[in-house]
This record gives sequence, C-alpha cells and structure tokens, in this order.
Amino acid sequence: MSGTGKAPATRPDPKALLAPLADDLKRVDAAYHRALASESPHVRKLVEHAALFRGKQLRPALVILAGRACGRETDAHVVVGAIVEMIHTATLLHDDVLDHATTRRNLPSINALHGNEVPILLGDFIYAQAFALANTLEDRTAAIHLAATTRRLCTGEIDQNCNRGRFDLSYPEYLRIIEDKTASLYAASARLGAIYAGAPAEQVTALEEYGRQLGIAFQIIDDCLDLAGDERSVGKSLGTDLSERKMTLPLLRLLERVPAATGAKVRQMLADGAVGDPRAALRAIVDFAPDVASAQATAEQFVRGARGHAERLPPGAARQTLLDLADFVLERDR
Repeated sequence: MSGTGKAPATRPDPKALLAPLADDLKRVDAAYHRALASESPHVRKLVEHAALFRGKQLRPALVILAGRACGRETDAHVVVGAIVEMIHTATLLHDDVLDHATTRRNLPSINALHGNEVPILLGDFIYAQAFALANTLEDRTAAIHLAATTRRLCTGEIDQNCNRGRFDLSYPEYLRIIEDKTASLYAASARLGAIYAGAPAEQVTALEEYGRQLGIAFQIIDDCLDLAGDERSVGKSLGTDLSERKMTLPLLRLLERVPAATGAKVRQMLADGAVGDPRAALRAIVDFAPDVASAQATAEQFVRGARGHAERLPPGAARQTLLDLADFVLERDR
C-alpha cells in the first residue's frame, strides 16, 4: 500500500533496516524479559505469548537510533528501549480488548484465549513493571517523561472510545486523538534517545518532532490497513474500527466526499451492530478506494515532515536509517 498509489520497486524491509541494531535490540529483549520475570507460571506463560505480538521493535529502535544519531549510546538506551517496548506491549493487550480483536500477528489474541479480564490485568502488570524498571535508572528523566506519555496514551484511547459513532468528528479532533494514543510514544522514544545521549536542545527537538510525525503517519496507515488491508498480510483482525464505529481518517474523508444520501446509508450501516462484515457492507455501498488514497496522501505529508526533521541531524548511518524507516512506515503492508 503506497501513499503515492504506486508501489516502490523494492518495499522497505524493516528487518534489513534494523540489522545494524541487532545486538542492541537483543539486549533490549533480554532486559524486557528480565523485567517481566514472575514466580507465577500463569504470568510467565502469558508474558511469553504477549511477547510474540511485539513485531518490529520500532520504538526501542528509535531510542537507540536517536542516541547514535546524536553521537552517544549508553546502557540507559537499552533500558529505556525495554521500557517503551513494555508500554507498547501493554497498549496492544488493552487495544485488543477494546476492539474485540481475536488475532494479532496471525496468533490468537489473549482476550480470545482467556476473555477480557486476563489481558487487562496482564497489561496493568506490564505497565507496573515498566515503571519499576524506569526507577532503576540514575535519573528520573525517563520515569517522568514516560509517565506523562502513558497518561497521553490512555487519554487518547479514552477520547477515541468516547467518540465512537460521532460521525461529525473533525480532522483536528482525529489528529489530536492519534497524536495522543500513538504518536506520543514514538515522540517520547526519539526524544529520550537524544536526551540520554546528552544531545543539544535543537537535536532533542528535531528527534521528538521526527517521532511525532512518524507516529502520526504510522497510525494513519494503520487506519488505512484496517479498512483496505488483507488480514493474512497484516496478521491481525481488520475492520475493527468499523465494527466499533471509530472514526478514522479514510472514513472521515469518505463522509466528506460522498453525496448526503450515500453518507446516510453509511451511517446507518455503521450504527447497525448486527453487521457481520462491516468492510464488505461498506464496499457494497460505496467505493472507498479514493478515501484510502486521500488518507495515504496525508500520511505521506507527515512522512515528509519527519524526514525533514531527521535531515537536521548530523550525517551518518543512524540518520540514514531514520530516513529509511520513514519510508517503511509509508509503504508497509502490515
């Protein structure tokens, strides 16, 4: 899925892009599992299953890349990388409950296996361990900043859920929600990577803004995939935004574009909780490809913005990887 409507000759490969970080990401992984060790066999089994949802480790990669781009990488970068990955994992568990999702990364979600109570409690356990780990660092910068970021994540999710079925949601409202629920953790990861490298203020700001715009683009593309992606490729339940009547950018663009009568049919379909396959039902009413393309074009604008901020950093391999990651976010199909 391309923001320009044309697939690139070679789709960016995150594994190849992050290969130079492999040793550090292994250290992040080890710190992650040490922090989540438990005497409970039930917790251990659940943590192992949840770890399979983690995917590309983009957020800890941002911590490490930001440090390298600013010229200094420390042990604290590995710890902060583990913390942001733990926070991300907890949000995935809670998201699956909120969305009634049954699969993630082509595996059963924990709520599909155990009901809603277990993933909520496991997510809370992981949050608690994340902040316990943050308090092992010599200074409180990460703990303070990530506590504020987690508050933003939760605020964004609350606002999104309280706005379900609000078909008049505006683009600025949508943007604020996704900045809170998604982009804030990307921004925090990049900012903390710069701070723990001892970077000057202008580099900290550039990396934070890079992360913010990258995270916004990531969420917009995620919204496009939820509407128009292939479940086998994406590896998780799709159409959940429609089922939960969440107003995503492609849907906002659709309701702005179509005639009033068509818009009324779309709203009626979304309001009907008995629709088994809302993506198919929507496709039967209207061709939403133009709206997905419009949302992709908006994501491309944010990717260009992210690249512009990365280009303010000193030239080098880490800066180039940040630029390449922006391209990956735009072109990803999962």
